[in-house]
Amino acid sequence: MFTLADFQKTIDEQLSHNRNKSLFYMSDNGNVILSPSTKTIKVLKQDPEGIGGFIHSTIRDGTFQQLLREVSTKTIWAHCLGSRYLES
Repeated sequence: MFTLADFQKTIDEQLSHNRNKSLFYMSDNGNVILSPSTKTIKVLKQDPEGIGGFIHSTIRDGTFQQLLREVSTKTIWAHCLGSRYLES
């Protein structure tokens, strides 16, 4: 069963994988440099039903909005830290 701890760990590992990479930066060949980590790909391939079940459970128990806020906050901070165009 996919849990909150699993979800948080996956998000943290994905943000770590793309740390210090700007959302707006592209490589010389025009590709975005942000990418899924091998761990994220593995989790998504191994347990898509578990992830879906976890998300549905947060909707049922009323914690989905809280989960979105937490993920959004982490993502925004990671973006701000990785972007050389933003000053804190």
